[in-house]
Amino acid sequence: MVFAGDIIPPKHEYSDGIESIDLDVISEADWTRAVKSIVKKKQQVRDPDQ
Repeated sequence: MVFAGDIIPPKHEYSDGIESIDLDVISEADWTRAVKSIVKKKQQVRDPDQ
């Protein structure tokens, strides 16, 4: 699963396997909320380069 973060909701739904999350990259609170949401859904955060 891929999470796509942006401050503006997508105009169209993403394809299967891609989930939209609200994320203002300059906001530490948004990063914290986004990571907690991903961990809750996937039970982990994985480095794609590993």
